[in-house]
Amino acid sequence: AKIRFSDKRREADNSYVAALKRLEVIDRMIGLAKDDEKLYASLVESTKEQVDAGEMTVYDLQTMENSRMIRQLDQKIFDLDKQLVLLDLYEKSYEAVQ
Repeated sequence: AKIRFSDKRREADNSYVAALKRLEVIDRMIGLAKDDEKLYASLVESTKEQVDAGEMTVYDLQTMENSRMIRQLDQKIFDLDKQLVLLDLYEKSYEAVQ
């Protein structure tokens, strides 16, 4: 019984550490997506100016806007991934108590 308890405890500890690392990675990915979104926002503005000047096309502007929106969606996806990791962690901690 002690060995089984020790194994379950070690498994729970390892699972917790793995979840924390995964959350850390997701947070970094969210940060990178936010930085990229800011970059694309500035590119959208400069592309608008270049479209007005006739140096770029409306399609170039649309491409930049689409890229910015993709990074916004990436942030939402990463946030959902984070919620799934937290939910899994909650589920495992609940099972450990039972």
